[in-house]
Amino acid sequence: MPGLQICSPVARHLLRGVDKTNQDLLQMHKETWFIHVTQRCCLEEPVTLALLRMTVD
Repeated sequence: MPGLQICSPVARHLLRGVDKTNQDLLQMHKETWFIHVTQRCCLEEPVTLALLRMTVD
């Protein structure tokens, strides 16, 4: 699944760069990012979306 290969490293990179102590900001950032990346990668398979969400969480 090319989308997952592209997106997963991005998810890990972003999570490393986010202040984990600010949970509200982190949650808002993840939700905004997830919508953005889902649109950018055109992920349509439910399994791919589930795996990507697990990576983000």
